[in-house]
Amino acid sequence: MNKHPSPAITPVPTPEQQLVLDRIAMQRGRLALLCAAQQQRKTPSRTGWAALLSTPLLYQAVYVARQHPLAVTALVAGAVAAGPKRLARWAGVLLPLLIRLRA
Repeated sequence: MNKHPSPAITPVPTPEQQLVLDRIAMQRGRLALLCAAQQQRKTPSRTGWAALLSTPLLYQAVYVARQHPLAVTALVAGAVAAGPKRLARWAGVLLPLLIRLRA
C-alpha cells in the first residue's frame, strides 16, 4: 500500500504563454543587470584620493613629493633656514594635530 507519488508533469505552454514567459525572462535579465550596475556604483572604488588616503603616510609623502617637487624643495629649504630649535618646536605643535587627524 506504499504508493510512490508520480513525478510532476510540467505542462507545455502554448505559443502565447511562451511569449509571455520569454518577456518575463528578458525583464528579469534586465533587472539583474540594473541591480548589478547599481551595486557596482555603490561600492567605493579605490582610485584617486580614496586609494591614496588608504595607503601609509610614508607612501603619501613620497607621492606628494613626486607630484610637487618644487613645493617640497621650498619646504625643505625653509626647514633648513629655520633651524633645528624652531623645527622641534613646530613638530611639537603639529605632530599631535596630525595624529588626531589620522585617527
